[in-house]
Order: sequence, then structure tokens, then C-alpha cells
Amino acid sequence: MKNHNIDWSGNCEFDENGKVTGFKVPSTSNHFGMIPIPNDEKTMQDAREADRVLNSVMQPATKDQIAIAIKKLSLHCGLQAKAPSEVKSMFVDYCYDLRGYPKALIDEACRLYRQMPEGNSFMPSSGKLISLINEKYHKMKFMRSRIDKILGKDKPEPKRENKAISLMDALDDLLN
Repeated sequence: MKNHNIDWSGNCEFDENGKVTGFKVPSTSNHFGMIPIPNDEKTMQDAREADRVLNSVMQPATKDQIAIAIKKLSLHCGLQAKAPSEVKSMFVDYCYDLRGYPKALIDEACRLYRQMPEGNSFMPSSGKLISLINEKYHKMKFMRSRIDKILGKDKPEPKRENKAISLMDALDDLLN
């Protein structure tokens, strides 16, 4: 079974033998040769194990774990004679900016930055670390969505209300 033949979008309608009988959204009916998401016992067992591992690996880092990773990185890159209050403020910013990312990916981004041959004698911006994190993080999220589909845990996107909101309401939502 080829992974790219699986109907991950959920657009195909299948009969009891797994043959495509129609499409939920006909305008996107270019799913020739598609098969339903597998649900045999081996696939389900593998998906449950992958779910367990991903739940563990994707656990967001704590503030302490982020601070430790940044502190270790600062030993290599230096803080260029910053006052203790500036260092504390910087660490607060890193903790805020890197919140939600897994510890393993933060540690890996710090390692990758430290090992870069050019321009790593100064502390990286949190944006630089996030750019080093994101490729793997997006792959993990993609894998998470596939496993959720196999296990039937995927939830449709909630319908967005089509109403106008004020700029201040949008800003308030962003900040909270």
C-alpha cells in the first residue's frame, strides 16, 4: 500500500470493498486510485504506538526547560556584558517566544545554532531558533494529523462566524 494513495482528505466515498464510489466534494474528484484510510489491527496498533510516542515528544517545554537550553547556549555564544536585569528580561522573552514548542526541538535548535560555522558568536534571536525548530515541528504536526485520522480522533475545523469585528476586538483577541 502506498501512502500517497490513501484518501487523507476524507473526500472519497468508498463501498464495503474499498472501491471509490463517489466524492463528497465533486469539484476535487481527482482522486483516481485512492483507498480508504486503513483500519486493520496492525495499522491501528502502529498508530496507537505512534500516538503514544508523539504525545510524549510533542509535550511543550516548560519555562525552566527553555531557560536551561538558552542558558547552555549562552555559555557558547556569550551575552556580551549584559546587566543581570537585561539577561533576565532576555530569558523571559525567550521563554515567551518558545512556549508551546517541544523541549527536544528547542534543544536541537540550540545545538544546530551552536554548530553553525558562521555567525554564532552572538546569541540568536528567538526567531532564528524558531526557524530551526519549525521544519521538524511542522512534520510532527503533519504526522499527528495523520495518526489522528487513522485513530478517528481528528475533529473537523469549527465553522467560523462570518461577522465583522472591530480592530480593537481583534487586537484584544490577539493579546489574550
